[in-house]
Amino acid sequence: MNLFIKEFEAILEKAASQNKPYWAVIPKEYNRTLIYAYGQSKERGNQLIDFNEVVWDYDVEPIVSTLRSLGVKEFTFSSTMASGIDILAGFKKLDAVIQDVVYVNNYKKEKIPAILMKIN
Repeated sequence: MNLFIKEFEAILEKAASQNKPYWAVIPKEYNRTLIYAYGQSKERGNQLIDFNEVVWDYDVEPIVSTLRSLGVKEFTFSSTMASGIDILAGFKKLDAVIQDVVYVNNYKKEKIPAILMKIN
């Protein structure tokens, strides 16, 4: 299974056609952290969207609501940021819960541990 979300692919295609990085053409209705994570996950060959960098507390609700509206049921969280536990608690409040520990590719395409999250 390859990571593919039609709405996000359109953003990546627009960026490529304009010869810009994908984070430079993100429409206002989408959360930048979410689209950035999607693009990074695609580049790294991950099967799910992986949040491997900073996720701010104000990102949590738009991430969950957007993924839920698109029918995305799972994502991973491999960020080692200091407030990661607070972000995971924020996901839980929105019924996105920890399922398992899995492995994802990092920027070197090495396997690293990540928390598998399920959106209920």
